[in-house]
Amino acid sequence: MLELIISMGIMLTVLITAISLGLINSQAGHKVDDQIVAANLTQEGLEAARLIRDNNWLAGANWDKYLYDSSAKGKGAKHDWHSAKISWQGAGFTPLEFVSADNISAGRLYIASTSPMGHYYSHDITVTPTNFYRIVKLDPVCESITECGDGVCEEGEGACVKKIGIRVTSWVRWMDGTKSHDYRLQEFLYNWR
Repeated sequence: MLELIISMGIMLTVLITAISLGLINSQAGHKVDDQIVAANLTQEGLEAARLIRDNNWLAGANWDKYLYDSSAKGKGAKHDWHSAKISWQGAGFTPLEFVSADNISAGRLYIASTSPMGHYYSHDITVTPTNFYRIVKLDPVCESITECGDGVCEEGEGACVKKIGIRVTSWVRWMDGTKSHDYRLQEFLYNWR
């Protein structure tokens, strides 16, 4: 009888350990999946800005069309054009919707399933919200590095006398329960072909 109780205790310990390891492994896998999605969404934000610039070149338009609002030059409240939500429609994109640079909650992403290419992330509100948010911040790069402190005019720092580029910052936030995680990438776009 004692041997039976000891063997059942050992089997129960092994079973509990195996289940615990399986749950920990599953949770770690889910966190890695979220990190991969966030990294790809962040990269996609940079690629969207690059796509707009390249399409402008091909169309013969100003290279920074849709990426820069010259009417905001000299105004203190440049936040109306500094950040954008990107929405993909198939292989193309809709024009940028400019929102406040610090309002990441305005950049909530949803799963869209209306594309013939399958599911994709979009800012268009659908029935399937995700735990991801994305904002793409666009700051003018000045010809002189002495302007705006470091040559990049951020919100509230004034405007460039002559803009030669755009610093694109793609910011993705995702929620893991009640904890938020941020991932940011930066790239400089210029009128170089």
